[in-house]
Amino acid sequence: MPSNVQGFLNVFGEWRPALIFVMVGAILVHSIAYPLIMRRKSPLFDSKFYVPTRKDVTPQLIIGAILFGMGWGIGGYCPGPALVSLAGFQSSTFVFLISMLVGMKWCQVLFL
Repeated sequence: MPSNVQGFLNVFGEWRPALIFVMVGAILVHSIAYPLIMRRKSPLFDSKFYVPTRKDVTPQLIIGAILFGMGWGIGGYCPGPALVSLAGFQSSTFVFLISMLVGMKWCQVLFL
């Protein structure tokens, strides 16, 4: 729910720390599953893993992270949960997704 995300990001107001448990759970699952998955020769539905090899921090990466964080904080959605939220037919979800798609296209034109 967007209000939960916005409440979690509001550290100087009425902060709601409930998302810490979601983050800790995700980190725990990832820290166990990733090494196990990477032991495999290949993923289930492809011939090889596509793991990023670049380690440098580029201006595009920084700007993209800032824009992603701003969108998450203002809209209260990450892209995946926003897609799932379409089933609720709330106008705010549609506005967020349209804005996200326009922003993605704008950034693609601007930075690529």
